[in-house]
Amino acid sequence: INDDEPKYGLSVSGFVPLDRMLANSGARVGDVLLLTKAIGSGIITTAIKGELIEQDEASQMFDSMRTLNEAPIRLAEGLELHGCTDITGFGLIGHACEMAEGSGVQIELASGAVPLFDQVLDMARLGIIPAGSYRNQDFFGPRVAADDDLEPGMLDALYDPQTSGGLLIAAPAADVDELARRLHAEDRIAATIGRVCEAVPGGPAVHVVH
Repeated sequence: INDDEPKYGLSVSGFVPLDRMLANSGARVGDVLLLTKAIGSGIITTAIKGELIEQDEASQMFDSMRTLNEAPIRLAEGLELHGCTDITGFGLIGHACEMAEGSGVQIELASGAVPLFDQVLDMARLGIIPAGSYRNQDFFGPRVAADDDLEPGMLDALYDPQTSGGLLIAAPAADVDELARRLHAEDRIAATIGRVCEAVPGGPAVHVVH
């Protein structure tokens, strides 16, 4: 990251029970994909810096960024989850690509089902796109196919780098439905946004459909 702001990093060491460990390489053909937070924080923060959106208009995004990802894992107790990854700097498409390639499958994302923060598409259509989104498109684009009829700005939103994004979970449909029910009972986002398909030789890792 090349900018004028100082940065610092932290690392955390710990232990995890092996029978509860989830990797981004565990998705299986037939799984359904669940997303636990809205997308678009990079676009919104870029708009705030450009003074196109006031900070108090973005309270939904700030609340989401302050929310930990513990609830989906806690509420998944007793359910069968196959794969999981958090959505951060590579954007939804980038992390879906990693999951697809690590699992040896193809992921189909239903763009219209992806939850977005308010004004994300409006800002994307104005070209208010963070530099990280363009880098994601350059890097992951060759492994992605997208339908021509996507809503304007949607592809930019799906490549948008997230700060403190949600979880992308691959699990059988019945378990996804139950996890979504439990999350909704706690007033949390739980959006079914796609499915896991067989990989096509020479085909894309991710196919974005309308």
